[in-house]
Amino acid sequence: MTYELASAYDYTNFFDQFSFFTASDPTHGFVHYVDANTARESGLAQIINNQIYVGVDNLTTLNYPSGDPLTDSIANGRKSVRLESRQTFDQGVLIADFAHLPSSVCGTWPAYWTYDYSEDPYGEVDIIEGANNQIGDIISLHTSAACSLDVDPQSQTGTDVRTDCSLATNYVDGCGVSGQSNLYGDPFNAQGGGVWALWLDKDDLAVWMFPRLSIPDDIARGKELTLKNWGKPLLHFRSHTGCRVLDQWKNQTIIFNIDFCGENAGGSNWNSPASLSSSQSCADITGVSSCEAYAAANPQAFSNSYFLINGVKIYRSRIQVAINESYSGGVASTRQSLGHVVLVLVVGWALVAEWFSYLV
Repeated sequence: MTYELASAYDYTNFFDQFSFFTASDPTHGFVHYVDANTARESGLAQIINNQIYVGVDNLTTLNYPSGDPLTDSIANGRKSVRLESRQTFDQGVLIADFAHLPSSVCGTWPAYWTYDYSEDPYGEVDIIEGANNQIGDIISLHTSAACSLDVDPQSQTGTDVRTDCSLATNYVDGCGVSGQSNLYGDPFNAQGGGVWALWLDKDDLAVWMFPRLSIPDDIARGKELTLKNWGKPLLHFRSHTGCRVLDQWKNQTIIFNIDFCGENAGGSNWNSPASLSSSQSCADITGVSSCEAYAAANPQAFSNSYFLINGVKIYRSRIQVAINESYSGGVASTRQSLGHVVLVLVVGWALVAEWFSYLV
């Protein structure tokens, strides 16, 4: 299968392609997500040297607690940005090129993820997610169906495999894998960043990360992808009875956000080591009893809590591109012309021919 470039978001148009989320944090973080004007005026969302910067307030000391319920509201937590793409995608390849990821710092919960806002069915892919001083990345899938991830080292390189993806039985963790230290935080940044890739097909979902010096040629060229020389992904999910990728992960909104505390970094997690290789909790490291108190009083701790993005690209299969071009806005007319019918037949035979080429 060959995938062609369908959309590209870079320094020329990035913030036009995303909405700024400003509601209260649904995951109960000590965060105040600001609007576009506030983000730009305060420097939390800006273009620097043709790269997209998305960061947090690392200057303001907050009062917590003050005894005033309004002041202590989580909506008045540390200012940050949550971006949500205006365009969604179903099948195809999502490429994100990062020069810098947020550092592994106590109090933070940054993420780059995709999510079906209709929640019918619920489908979420947490591509990059870190909490507190976590080492390495945690990749997670969340579903409403009874989906499960195979423990299969022949098809994926991620470790510490969690198999249960269902919200009903594994709401917090979902299914997924852990990755090595260079996938996240300062080790990722020290190698010059890299590229993350999410592949969604009818029956396959896979996630890769390529360090800066190991980016495949087709990604570097940027026009079309074949996935042929990418090697094993970190995570590979296959459709199975009761859970098909095409049905479970659709209408995916692309999201970047940096949260504070909340369900993953606060509460009991503040008092527990963030990684298997760590023996100390953030409560031990900081000497502060709560995540919120630390996040409020230590703005300088978050000076490296930012994304620096070179660009985001969405690729679609040649078949998808041809069909989209043949129908206005992807919606077929009720009166299809003979030309449309012929085009669909030609496209169908092209798909079959390409499929056979991979078998030989």
